[in-house]
Amino acid sequence: MNKLNTFEMLPKENANEMYSRLNVIVEELNGLGLNQMSAVDVARKILCVLPIKKYGHIVTVLHQGDLSTTTPTSILGKINAHEMYMLMKPQDDSSSAKKDLALKASHKGKAKKLEVESSTSSDDDASIVLLVRRTTKIEEAQQEWTPL
Repeated sequence: MNKLNTFEMLPKENANEMYSRLNVIVEELNGLGLNQMSAVDVARKILCVLPIKKYGHIVTVLHQGDLSTTTPTSILGKINAHEMYMLMKPQDDSSSAKKDLALKASHKGKAKKLEVESSTSSDDDASIVLLVRRTTKIEEAQQEWTPL
């Protein structure tokens, strides 16, 4: 019981590794027969040992649900999804270049003038600029062509 009461998630550990260690302790306790832990108790213990700084949002969401019918597997699935999302999400917005593309159109007589301004010089922006220019040229050629 002392191991269970002092159980904590390690700093470099993910939720699955933490659950593996917790499961060993729970199986030892259940094997002794002194105190049987139900799946609901294990799920609640998982939520209690997650660090607030890293898992605060998902713990809050999971506490809002019905914990009386939950299983450790369902809790771990949601926590793993949260971990995957946090790995995919860029942590610092200033490090990633934002792509802004501004188009300015003005109409002067028959000819249309289109200026493209790009704040970044990436390959995607260059291809968009080229596509816009080609489309504009096609539109201008169609407007100049008159059927007989």
